[in-house]
Amino acid sequence: AFNVPFYVLRDPSPGNPTIWTVKIEERDPEEVTHAMGIRTVKEGVRGYYPAFDITPPNLVSAVITSKGIFSPYDCATFANRPPLV
Repeated sequence: AFNVPFYVLRDPSPGNPTIWTVKIEERDPEEVTHAMGIRTVKEGVRGYYPAFDITPPNLVSAVITSKGIFSPYDCATFANRPPLV
């Protein structure tokens, strides 16, 4: 987005959750509505603070792994490549 490159650094693993099975942990919303114990948003505004998000592949420039650099649409070939080192 906004022509800013975004890279994912990780090695895919068959044991890792998928976008269909992962549970996104939700953190305390006050961590985004308060600073140093003082409310920083108008009364009635609620916060949402997920521990992480799932970035769509069209916003990912590349996936960097121990086996090389992959297109976000080509990660299925990861398992068939030998390690670089």
